[in-house]
Amino acid sequence: MSRKIVLSLFAAVAVMLVVSVVQGAPAAPKAAAPVAPPAPPVYIVVEKKDLLGVISYESLDSKQLAPQQKQLHDQYVTALAKWTKDKADAAKNKQKFDQPKPLVPSMIRVLDTPIYQTQELAKEEVDKLTKKMEDAKKKAQEAKDAAAAGKTTDKPPSTPPTGKVEQAPPPDTTGDTTPPKE
Repeated sequence: MSRKIVLSLFAAVAVMLVVSVVQGAPAAPKAAAPVAPPAPPVYIVVEKKDLLGVISYESLDSKQLAPQQKQLHDQYVTALAKWTKDKADAAKNKQKFDQPKPLVPSMIRVLDTPIYQTQELAKEEVDKLTKKMEDAKKKAQEAKDAAAAGKTTDKPPSTPPTGKVEQAPPPDTTGDTTPPKE
C-alpha cells in the first residue's frame, strides 16, 4: 500500500474517533428528581377593613393574602368609579348627593398572633379577637350613653374648690438668677 492511502485511512479513523468522543456515548436516562411533597398550608389571622370602614377578623391561608388584597383593591377601584359617576350625575341634575365616599379597604396580618398549622386554631383566635372588639364597642357605647344622659362613670362629681386660693408670686424680671432668701 502506498503511503498516501495509509495516511488517509489513519486520518479518517482519527476523525471518526474524535467525532464519537465529541458526541459522547449515548447518555443514560436521567433519574427523575425526587418531588417534594407540597408544604402544608399555614394559616394567619388578618384584620379586614371594607369599603364602609367596617373592621372584621378573618383566618386564611397565607398564600391567599396577596390575591385577597388585590381583589379588595379592585372592588375599591370599581366602587370609587361608580361613586364619582353618581356624584357627577347628581351635580348635573342639581340633586343632593349624600353618599359617603368609599374608604380604601385593607387586609393586614395581625402581627401579635402566631402562625397556625390548622384552620381551627386560627378560627379560635378570630373568635377571641372578634369578641374582644365587640366588648370594646359595647363598653364605648355604654360610656357614650352615660355621657349623653349626663352621668359620669367611675368618677364622683367634681366640686369647685372652696376657700382662699393662693396665687403664685409674679416672676422676677430683674435678671437676678439667685434664689430669693427667706
